[in-house]
Amino acid sequence: MADLPADLRLRRELIQRIASVLQARMQREELTLRQVAEMLGVSHPRIADLLAKRAERFSLDWLALLAVQLGLNVRMRVTRPYGTGGASD
Repeated sequence: MADLPADLRLRRELIQRIASVLQARMQREELTLRQVAEMLGVSHPRIADLLAKRAERFSLDWLALLAVQLGLNVRMRVTRPYGTGGASD
């Protein structure tokens, strides 16, 4: 995963967390894809792509907005790579 562009790595990480929360909620509340799509104001195929973790189909800002809509806090942390001799924060 280290060879992927930074934005795709971020999108994949975010989509993984969103999909996990969404699947748990769907199971707990017995929601269908269509019900979730309606609740979030998006199309049903978008939810299917999200749950299939197709990160390349989503922008980072859209995923961040969706995460907030689902009650998640989104934070970004920028650090230097290990071994560069600089401070990590």
